[in-house]
Amino acid sequence: MTTSPSSTLVHPTSGGLHLRGVTGASTVETPGLRKIRLAVTELFEEGGVVVVDGKPGVGKTFGTRQVLSNSGVKVCWADMPDTPKGKEANARVFTAVTGSRPPGRMTEYALTEETVDVLSELKCALVIDEAQNMTTSALRQIRYLYDRPRTTALFILIGSGAISKVSHVPELDSRVSRRVNVKELEGTEIRCLLPELHPMFANTTPEVLTQLTNHARGNLRHWARVLEVSESLKLDPSSGITAKAAAYIIQAITGGAK
Repeated sequence: MTTSPSSTLVHPTSGGLHLRGVTGASTVETPGLRKIRLAVTELFEEGGVVVVDGKPGVGKTFGTRQVLSNSGVKVCWADMPDTPKGKEANARVFTAVTGSRPPGRMTEYALTEETVDVLSELKCALVIDEAQNMTTSALRQIRYLYDRPRTTALFILIGSGAISKVSHVPELDSRVSRRVNVKELEGTEIRCLLPELHPMFANTTPEVLTQLTNHARGNLRHWARVLEVSESLKLDPSSGITAKAAAYIIQAITGGAK
């Protein structure tokens, strides 16, 4: 893993995995995304375990995906369902590493050993998204994969509450090299980054941005939703969002809930 990630990160609101329907957003760099890049870059050569935590919508997954997409390394990505039962967690890791689902009759032990064989000396990043859903047993299997002498992969566990969940598995927790807590943007960060994020915000008055901030706060996905509704209203980005339009946008998103 000799290639470092790009110094610029595409913000989650440029569209894609979690934020469909948003176009025209620019690249910005948030404190959380800088933390992800720093943690991943520091461990590129040796491998290690990184846990990325934070509330839904703050950019954990997209930020990690973007850093790795600019790194030039092979990425093995596994998404975990809600409390995967039995060997399902192992099967998803197996699929991420091998590129194919395991045979139905393959035992959990065989799954793990086959994954170990594929990971052996493989320069890659093994990403497990929604890691907070994994059982204690499944997390112990991750520790087992990481501990194999010929494993050089970078393990990245992402999820809301992932740091706490991993802390309950001491044998894995003690092997974590970096813990990244991605937070919602704060007041000054919002005011500085929103105009860079999209022309719609750059041309909206500070008063209206404050009105919208009372709803979206520092959550990136909420701001993406504001843009999505703005586009559906065919608002002109060069004119920004009016107070009346902002009130409608908030009403459309929340249904009037406070």
